[in-house]
Amino acid sequence: MPIYSLPRVCGVLLALCITVGLATAPVAAQPTPNGAVPVDSVQTQRLASLAQLYGVAAFYHPDLGAGTMAWDSAFAAAAEQIATTTDADAYAQAVRDLLGALDDPVTRLRSTSPPQAPPPSMGGDAPDAVRWAADSVLVATMNPSTIRSRSDVVQFQRTLQQQLPQAQGVVMDVRNAGFIPVGRFLDSQRDLMARLAPEPYALPLVQTRMHEGFAPEGGGTSGGYASYTRTREGAAIQPAAATNTGPVVLLASAGGTIPRFALALQQAGRGVVIQEGTDEPVYASVPTHTVSLAGGLTAEVRLGRLVTADGTQPAPAAITVDASDDTTDAALDRALTLARGDAPLPAVPPAAASRGPGASAEYTDEAYPPAGERMLAVARGWSIIEHFFPYKDLMDAPWREALPAAIEGALAAEGAEAYHLAIGRLMVQTNDSHVAARSDVLSRLRGETPAPVLVRSIEGQPVVTDIVDDAVADTSGLRRGDVILSVDGTPAAARMDSLARFYRAASTPQARQHHAAFRLLWGDAGSTATVRVRGADGTERTVELPRGRYNLGRDDTPVMRRLTDRIGYADLDRLERAQVDSMFTRFADTDAIIFDMRGYPNGTAWAIAPRLAETEQPVAASFAKPLRLGPGERDRQTFDFDQRVPPRRGARYTGKTVMLIDERAISQAEHTGLFLKAANGTTFVGSPTNGANGDVTRFRLPGGIRVDFTGQSVRHPDGTQLQRRGLQPDVEARPTIESIRRAEDAVLQTALEYLQRELGPTEP
Repeated sequence: MPIYSLPRVCGVLLALCITVGLATAPVAAQPTPNGAVPVDSVQTQRLASLAQLYGVAAFYHPDLGAGTMAWDSAFAAAAEQIATTTDADAYAQAVRDLLGALDDPVTRLRSTSPPQAPPPSMGGDAPDAVRWAADSVLVATMNPSTIRSRSDVVQFQRTLQQQLPQAQGVVMDVRNAGFIPVGRFLDSQRDLMARLAPEPYALPLVQTRMHEGFAPEGGGTSGGYASYTRTREGAAIQPAAATNTGPVVLLASAGGTIPRFALALQQAGRGVVIQEGTDEPVYASVPTHTVSLAGGLTAEVRLGRLVTADGTQPAPAAITVDASDDTTDAALDRALTLARGDAPLPAVPPAAASRGPGASAEYTDEAYPPAGERMLAVARGWSIIEHFFPYKDLMDAPWREALPAAIEGALAAEGAEAYHLAIGRLMVQTNDSHVAARSDVLSRLRGETPAPVLVRSIEGQPVVTDIVDDAVADTSGLRRGDVILSVDGTPAAARMDSLARFYRAASTPQARQHHAAFRLLWGDAGSTATVRVRGADGTERTVELPRGRYNLGRDDTPVMRRLTDRIGYADLDRLERAQVDSMFTRFADTDAIIFDMRGYPNGTAWAIAPRLAETEQPVAASFAKPLRLGPGERDRQTFDFDQRVPPRRGARYTGKTVMLIDERAISQAEHTGLFLKAANGTTFVGSPTNGANGDVTRFRLPGGIRVDFTGQSVRHPDGTQLQRRGLQPDVEARPTIESIRRAEDAVLQTALEYLQRELGPTEP
């Protein structure tokens, strides 16, 4: 529990805003809009702030879990209401209804009125904040009539602590506290708490939620992402040498905040909480977070819950009395009776079981959900990236700037295609090649099946690099090195631009070109691609290519082979982990090995790198996993750790090693490069890699949309950036259109020439 300094507490006392109940007339229910719902700039701002509120509550409110049915459905209803009205009162009511779904008096709408200062002096002395009642009962009153200035706070604190040891009972009257933050102030006064009771007592425990990355919704991951309930032990209060010897009675107004020690004393049978009025329960001070909303509104969201040692939540007030009239003060009279010992303290109210997150949300697979659910998809997708994406600082533009256009696009969508493209466009702005919005709708739009042709961006143009079906190669007239000009009547450049902007994010320019070129010829299963190409002689022609379930990864060349007597070659795209030992045996007498990593590996780095390592278990990569303790910036921490090459098992290979790289190397392929570079300084030959590394996690959105994203950041061992840069070649080499036409592997040839220079002539 933090101990606040007196100046800080006084500053809070003078500056805290008043909670108001922004009452408005109920809003008539609107019909569910299933079609396009255009929104203006004011509505967009309101919905954008609602989306930010969604994430704070969804991931940090103690009674919720990510994707909780009640919260998500309430959000969809509120968003739908806001999207279909421009009325400010209806907007405020929609927000109030959303927060009301949590059934939590702490989480509520507040005003953004300027902070209220203490009331001006009315002349004469202020009523005594600390006074003696009959039978040695000490009465401490905290409200704007007794606490008017900083000096009043100092005097209250000093007087109360001095007189508590003489008390045989205490009444702390915090009714109508106004601007005074009673809970936070009193809970910061450890010396005062030590004088309240002659026996030790423990403050309630505080439970909050924390996240170690984002736990995937479907599928596995090696990232170890998980969410937890974090429990901080309540402070144990040891009594001072002289203390109050009687009961402690805390008197609060309905809906007021009380200090945590009042609950502790009530639970220990040393005190009681009395609530005056029945409008809403009193509640103890807990961690909260404020969210500024459009239109001058502010929402306060509970971030923690108080629990006892057995995990239950202590009930707030043991006694509730009706509000007093102008001539009597029944609540104070009851408090004094209990404090004097004229009546026994009531039984401790039964504790409530801690609330769980409720049923998990099941998102509709209906491709075109109602407007509220489309807005939920935007809010949820944006919030998950906002709170858990480790590379926000590397985005081209601030993530918040992506929200308005996504809202407008999803709500104005006139059908499933436009809606899914709006989500795709939002996710593309993460600039992370791991990020891909996937759905049946998007699959149809970008093409479900390929033509039997591999296309790469070579010298800035989409070029045929291989034809994987011999029959098509023979009959179509298509040739390696042909430049693709158009597909089904659409210019290739325009088609690639569409693929890059809507369907998959890209970390780097080379990644963007690779993704777009690879998917360039895809289309409906069983359809025919009409492709305009330009050949080696400059002549343009049109070819017809069938689309179907072709294996674009077909490669009939050996996985391992000797390129010369001194140089071995292994294709890491196809090499299996079980083959690693046999590979080293086969190449044991070579002077060098070329590892071809122009693809995606099969987990072999953990077996290869130890056999190359020059030192014992060198650091291969530096990780930073998001650790989210709350929604504030200071709660955005990371769990940092180094990953080392595993211990060596088997003889060490002492020859030189080269790894071939290009834009097709992503994620584990780039991680393989980190391992080999750390092991023995393996030389990279080729061009920069894709630039996306870190274990992938995923989430679901309404409409059957699934989104992958990078879950933790990975850097070089010295902290150098990898994401959005890729591995950089030590020796640069790229294919050309002419080398493709000659069926030459320009990168492999460069690696061979490099090694032959490094190795020198063979000794006689």
